Amino acid sequence: MAKLRDAIKADALNTPAPLERAGERPANQSDNLKLVLQTQIKLREAVANEIKFSQPILEQAGNPVIFPHTINVFQGQAGVHKSRLAEIVCASLLKSMAAAMSY
Repeated sequence: MAKLRDAIKADALNTPAPLERAGERPANQSDNLKLVLQTQIKLREAVANEIKFSQPILEQAGNPVIFPHTINVFQGQAGVHKSRLAEIVCASLLKSMAAAMSY
């Protein structure tokens, strides 16, 4: 995987943009073409960077449980303490927020 990432990174850094290869810039580029070329440049820059994952909001025994910008659903039959689980998760979030604010 690292070899593939290095190969993509080297290709992205060494490959000239399409307009550089042509040697001249057309007089009237369409807005869509400009957008595609800008996106291509942003993608080349993104490929060269490392992937940064979000830190978990809630962990249990060192294992990440809930991440930011996710939707979590408690699903189960009647009487299996879904609301109690939600209560514990909310209490954990409030406790961790209070601890972070006390510093």
